Amino acid sequence: MNKENQELDTSEDNADQEKRRRLLKSIVATTPVILSVTSRPVLAVRNCSESGQLSGNVSGDPEPCEDEGCSGTFWRNNEGQWHPDYPPRRKFSDVFGVNDFGEARLRRVIRKKEDPTTNCASGDIADVKKLGRQAVAALQNAATRVAYPMLVSEVIATVQNALNDLGSGVDCDNVKLVADTLQSLNNDALNGCPL
Repeated sequence: MNKENQELDTSEDNADQEKRRRLLKSIVATTPVILSVTSRPVLAVRNCSESGQLSGNVSGDPEPCEDEGCSGTFWRNNEGQWHPDYPPRRKFSDVFGVNDFGEARLRRVIRKKEDPTTNCASGDIADVKKLGRQAVAALQNAATRVAYPMLVSEVIATVQNALNDLGSGVDCDNVKLVADTLQSLNNDALNGCPL
């Protein structure tokens, strides 16, 4: 083989290697996007627990979410049943992404031991305190094996939206509505608390 043919082969090899490198980079770059797409169960039936949500269809037959919920009182008195991702000592602000309870732990918020740092336009903190308590109960209901009608992400987003409204100087109507709605889902579920 002459020198000219060797150079041609080398440049073709380099071009092939560069193509493979670009392909590999594109695969690596898209992998997180592909992995972040969650599997949705067939026929609009979804898993109700957080682990069921994360594993999608691969964890067996998904159970349809039904009307179950455990009250704030249940969760306050049964900390051993809390989801390991949301233990009693975890900060409310770390879970919900809002600072309306300062550095308070989930345990203190659900036990009503912590006053919120944010209040309503009227100066009343009762509705904000109630929302905090019901938010922690809803979080546990959505994260555990309770067939709760909301996902963890929906509970967090709902609470964030209600409390963010307070920061913009609106009155407590939305906070009260969200607190009452969560309380109803937590306490008045048709099928009760399965735990």
